[in-house]
This record gives sequence, structure tokens and C-alpha cells, in this order.
Amino acid sequence: MDAQSRARIDLPGRGRFCSHIDCFDVSEWLKRNERSLSLKCPICQMDLPFTDLVIDEYFFNILKLSPTDATSVIISNDASWVPVVEERKEGG
Repeated sequence: MDAQSRARIDLPGRGRFCSHIDCFDVSEWLKRNERSLSLKCPICQMDLPFTDLVIDEYFFNILKLSPTDATSVIISNDASWVPVVEERKEGG
């Protein structure tokens, strides 16, 4: 889930020199920064020029293979992963 839009990430990215593993949605980031002269990572606030933007193929594949109602994934040390789908509560 994208930290700023709170929506499912379509295209996961991060900065080449960012130290975190979290990704943000590149499409949303580009929309929000359409007119910005100084681009920053929305997670760590490090300067992020377009030349340092990296698409995370590992997370992209996870997103492709996960059910659309998954809210997150649990990733193990061996790089295996399990999607987390929260149960919907029935109303009244």
C-alpha cells in the first residue's frame, strides 16, 4: 500500500540510494511531483532525481501474483512471501 495515497501500489519504486526496502507507487509520485523542481523520496525524504528512480521488480511480481484485496505481504528471510488479506466485517 502506498504510504501517501493509501491505495494499492501499481508500480513499486524507490530511490537507488535509499536505505529502506519500502516502495512507493511511482505513478502517484509522478502525479504529485508533476511541477516540482526538487524531487524527494516520499518515504525517507532523500533527494530523488529521475536518474536515481528504480522500479522494484521483486515487489512488482509480488503485486502481480497477490490477490487484489491483499493489504500487505509478509516476507521471510528466504525471500518467500505470503499475502495478508484482512477479513471483512459484516455490517449490522
